[in-house]
Amino acid sequence: MTAQYISLSVIIPVYNTRPYLAECLDSLRTQTLQDWEAILIDDGSTDGSDEVMSRFAESDRRFRCIWQANRGPSAARNRGLQEAHGKYVAFLDCDDWLWAGDVLERLVHPLEYTGADVAVGHVWSVYPDGRRELWGESQGQLFVSGEVMDGGAFFVRVWESGCYVPMLYTYIYRRSFLQKYGLAFDVESIHEDELWTPIALTSARKVVYTEVAHYAYRQREGSIMSSLSPEKRAASLPVTIRKLRDYALRYSDDSEGKIRLALLQDVVQLERIAAGLRASLVALRPLADHWLLHGLFLEDNGLWSGKLGLSLFFYLLSRHTGNRWHEEFAGELLDLACSHLSNRLPVQFADGLCGIGWGIEWLRAASFIEGDTDEILEDVDRAVMERDVRRMADVSLKSGLLGIAAYVRCRLDSPREAGKPQPFDAEYIRELEDACRKASIDLWSEACSLGGVWRQLQEQWEHDCRADSLSWQRGIVQMEKGGTLWKR
Repeated sequence: MTAQYISLSVIIPVYNTRPYLAECLDSLRTQTLQDWEAILIDDGSTDGSDEVMSRFAESDRRFRCIWQANRGPSAARNRGLQEAHGKYVAFLDCDDWLWAGDVLERLVHPLEYTGADVAVGHVWSVYPDGRRELWGESQGQLFVSGEVMDGGAFFVRVWESGCYVPMLYTYIYRRSFLQKYGLAFDVESIHEDELWTPIALTSARKVVYTEVAHYAYRQREGSIMSSLSPEKRAASLPVTIRKLRDYALRYSDDSEGKIRLALLQDVVQLERIAAGLRASLVALRPLADHWLLHGLFLEDNGLWSGKLGLSLFFYLLSRHTGNRWHEEFAGELLDLACSHLSNRLPVQFADGLCGIGWGIEWLRAASFIEGDTDEILEDVDRAVMERDVRRMADVSLKSGLLGIAAYVRCRLDSPREAGKPQPFDAEYIRELEDACRKASIDLWSEACSLGGVWRQLQEQWEHDCRADSLSWQRGIVQMEKGGTLWKR
């Protein structure tokens, strides 16, 4: 096999994922790109994963099996790099899969015609209930598909825009580039992506951006990262931080030093995460750990399942733990959600303007934030008044009339200076009251108050997310069941 041309080497560390491994390997076997090799490194599995590997290798010579004692995914990937013969290298985890049958061809082709060192793809985060989120989706607003740029410039731009994605399998790499810079995975740390990716990107002479969403990242309980104790993760992260800081300080940057600054900002972010990992509540540590690492990459900015809602979780957690890092992270999420307030968003409560505005009012009422919310929500108020509530057939909280009523009521109840006008004119209030009456909704009842909507929201979250071990919504419910923490 080594004598023939191989376009792509796909490196797959395997450890105790028998229920998922066949789906992973099938997604590779059915690719339209034909000239690939898969290097399967069994890292001491004990659940029969090796049998699945052998079966695929027997039926398709492009699958190569390697067995070794358990040394962790970084050591397995390094072994894969040593064994690889392809012109390009991709990484695939054994419980994930390739999103569609043509994605590898669509990623290799830009590398071929541009001569780039790295091709940028996109990752779907797929949850047990079928929900999915596309990581780094807003990069499409920064780059044109097929655009080629310096790797350091790419890193700076995505970092400054808040859409940097560190997962190593987001990218496909030219193998000669990896060899030239001696890139390998750090076996001392379990946070290998956080060191590998910034070094690889800032070392690349050319990076080509693509719009290809190629990777399905399975969110599951029992995965390598979710099963590790917070203590192990907190102990490992300082190793990554130290090595990334050393790399940043040695980096030969231009006169403005933008790349070095972005690298050092990445270091600071990791230091905050490490502090949060150490101080989290034991019962909520796995949840807090996951979202400290992944929360900034949520594309949804809304209340129901986006950054604004996640900020509520971390504000509440900070009140439980007294951890200032949780509070600062919550504030960062809140700032990001507010920065995306635009009349281009839908008005609805779940993922639109009403929910974000309602969440801001909730934070004010809970004494997490201070100040005049009128200035922040003025544009939201105007957008809400433009919606003709008399024609709404949907009356739900999530996407209908009740969600608008909840927002309007919290804004009317919000304290403001004497003589300052209400945010909605009298004609709009009359129309809303009439529409609510026809839908059997009492705008002035307890059900539409801030506390009443908060209780309804928790009931919905508890129902919708009961099977999701990574749900921050469940974390909110868990904390609130221990006693209401916010001030009415």
